[in-house]
Amino acid sequence: MKLPTPPPVAWSPQWEYTLSPVTADIWIVRHPLMVRGVEITTCMTVVRLPEGRLWLHSPVPMDVTLRSQLAGLGRVSHVVAPNRHHHRFVRQALAHWPQATLHAAPGLGLDHPDLAAAPLLGAASSLHWGAELSAWPIEGQPGVAETVFFHHPSRTLIVTDLLTWFGPWDAWPVRAWARLQGCLGEPAVPQRLRRHYTQRAAAARSIAQVLALQPRRIVLGHGPVVQAQATERLVRAFAWLPGLDP
Repeated sequence: MKLPTPPPVAWSPQWEYTLSPVTADIWIVRHPLMVRGVEITTCMTVVRLPEGRLWLHSPVPMDVTLRSQLAGLGRVSHVVAPNRHHHRFVRQALAHWPQATLHAAPGLGLDHPDLAAAPLLGAASSLHWGAELSAWPIEGQPGVAETVFFHHPSRTLIVTDLLTWFGPWDAWPVRAWARLQGCLGEPAVPQRLRRHYTQRAAAARSIAQVLALQPRRIVLGHGPVVQAQATERLVRAFAWLPGLDP
């Protein structure tokens, strides 16, 4: 039976345009982004690792206020470009924290040669930052090459474009597009991204591994944090993928 997914009560992405806590040692900050003339929001996730090290996932622009807030949390040690599309502000982050290590999606260096020297994201990436945060590459979609991350102490899954969730908080052109793409009012994989899953058996194996983690919540690159029935919603979002046996 399909469960309804009510939108968060009185939620607006603008409320998270400043650094906002998600759970212990995890924060997010959202930023408006123009895509083909339409405004959406993107999200940076900050994880505090042992010894006060900060891990920045899909950075947003770093103004003075945000840099000061981050300094109050710890020291930036890792900057992550989690797929081939979410890298716009990594150079700015590295300019502010040149001592930080950039971790890049496979293929990003082909698109942007100046980022080619960065260590590639993969299952062994946690060796760089510790066992609290594991990396899970999603195979079978080389055009996106997304890696998702699991924060074990809080059972929080951190994704970028693996799922998106558009709703009444978005402008009507975005809602119209999302309705056509099948991701309006429910965390889902847009039709245009499903086309990137060219090796679906490999993708199904990767998604099954992520489902086995039984996440308690999911932080999305586009849309509100999934705070309830996270694993069930992830199963439902990938019901279209052949060979997935959750």
